[in-house]
Amino acid sequence: MRTSHKRGFRLNRGQWLTLRRVRKRLRASDHSMAKRLRAIELVGHDGLTQEAAARVLEVGSRAIRSWVSKYRKGGIPSLVTGKAKGAKPKLTPGQKRELARLIRIGPERCGFDTGVWTGKIVAALIWRKFRVRYHPAGVGRILRDLGFTRQRPQVCIAKANPAVRAKWWRVTIPRLRTHAKRVGGVILAGDEATFQQKGTVHQTWAVRGVGTEAVSQPCRRTQKVIGAVRIGPRPGWHFRFAEKFNTATMIEFLSHLVRHYCGRMVFLLWDNAGYHKSDELKEWLRKRRNAIRLVYFPPYSPDLNPTETIWRETKRHATHNRYFKHQQELHDALFRRFNRYQGNPGMLMGTVRPLAEAVHLNA
Repeated sequence: MRTSHKRGFRLNRGQWLTLRRVRKRLRASDHSMAKRLRAIELVGHDGLTQEAAARVLEVGSRAIRSWVSKYRKGGIPSLVTGKAKGAKPKLTPGQKRELARLIRIGPERCGFDTGVWTGKIVAALIWRKFRVRYHPAGVGRILRDLGFTRQRPQVCIAKANPAVRAKWWRVTIPRLRTHAKRVGGVILAGDEATFQQKGTVHQTWAVRGVGTEAVSQPCRRTQKVIGAVRIGPRPGWHFRFAEKFNTATMIEFLSHLVRHYCGRMVFLLWDNAGYHKSDELKEWLRKRRNAIRLVYFPPYSPDLNPTETIWRETKRHATHNRYFKHQQELHDALFRRFNRYQGNPGMLMGTVRPLAEAVHLNA
C-alpha cells in the first residue's frame, strides 16, 4: 500500500503520543473527534494515503484532506467543530417576542374560535401577524425555544374571587403560620372524595391501529373517603372510609386527628361545604378549641387544596382503566394505595410543597 510520507506529512513521536492520548480519552465521549484524530494517525504515522485512510474510516477522501490540512495549520484544536449554524431564522428576535406575548394571552383573544393552541393554529397566527410561513410540525421547536411546553391547564372556577384568594395568601396564611409556630401546632389540609365502582377511563399505551379496551359496567355504587395531608417537610396522610358525608362523619374524622396528634394543636384547612360549618360542628369545635381549629379555603378554590392532587393520583393508580366486580374490591384497591402514602410519605412531598413553603413549618 502506498504511503503519504513522500508527500512530507509525518508525525514526530511527541505529536503521535499526544494525538493518541487525546484520541483514547475522547473515544467514548466524542466519537466524531476521535475519528478525525485517527485519520491524522493513519496518514501521518501509519503512512497510509489519504484515499486509503478514507476507506478504513469509511469517510470521503475530501474529509481526510480537509482534516489533514487543518491539523497541519493549527494542530489538534483546529479539528474541533462547533455547532452548525443552520438556516437563517425566518422570525426576527422582535417577532419572536411578540409571538410569545400572543401565545400567553390565548387563541381566543388572538381571534381564533378555540381555546387550544395547536401547531396548525400557531402556524396560522405566524402567517397572519408576520406573513411568514411555517409548517405546523415545525412550530414546536420555536415554542420550545421561547420557553413553552405542552401542558394541561390548571382549572380555576369562574366564581372564584381573585381578591379573596389573594387576601387568603397575604393575610390568612401568615396568621396561621405565626399561630402554629407559637403553639407548636401541626397544619393539615383535608377534603372528601367519591370513587366509582365502575372505575374510570384514562389514556394509556396500546398497539397502533388496534387500541385497547377497559371493562366497565353501569353501576351507582361508590366508595366515599375523607382524607387529610399534613403540611410540612415530613408530610403524613390520614384517611377514613365513610358511608356518607355529613356532620357526624366529619366529627368522627376530626376526633381521629385530635387523638393522633394528642398534645399538639391541629389546624385543619378545609373547604366551605355546608356541613363543615353546621351548628353541631361549631359546638363540637368550641369545646375542643385548644385541640383543633378549622381554617377555611377561599370559596370555589379547590386548586389551593393539595388533597385534590392526592385524589387525582389515587384515581390514576388505583381506579383508571380497572373494573371492580364488587365494592369490596374497590375498597381494597383504595386501601392499598392510601397505605402506600402512609408508608412512604416522600410520595406526598411534591403535593404539599407549595403550602409547606408558605407556612414554613419544621414539623
